[in-house]
Amino acid sequence: MRLGRFRGRSPAASPARTATRFSPEVRKEFRSIRLANCPRTLAGLRKLRIARANLAAAQQASPFDEAAVKDAMAAVRTATTNVQAKVQDYLLTALKRPSPLPEVDAGGACPPKVSDHRRTAGLQTR
Repeated sequence: MRLGRFRGRSPAASPARTATRFSPEVRKEFRSIRLANCPRTLAGLRKLRIARANLAAAQQASPFDEAAVKDAMAAVRTATTNVQAKVQDYLLTALKRPSPLPEVDAGGACPPKVSDHRRTAGLQTR
């Protein structure tokens, strides 16, 4: 299998796709944190790219050096873990930030609860 085979494709667990599972407020905060830490993230991705290139070179070396391939594989694992940990730290930071309070209408009342909304819409609640 060639290592460059998936280059240019979005990974299934990309930061953007991961964020879609959260509220719009968390997604906005996550995006803001990612942008603020872009140089740090890009540095981690560069290290991962270099580690993958080193692995490809080690796999193609002649004569084959199993120890060098194992070391290169370990470097790819480490770089991957580091990038993943950074993105997870960004997400955790976004989740810990307080969410904005619900907007108050002109009368000063809070938005209706779901059960109140169902009653006003003519639906039965249990």
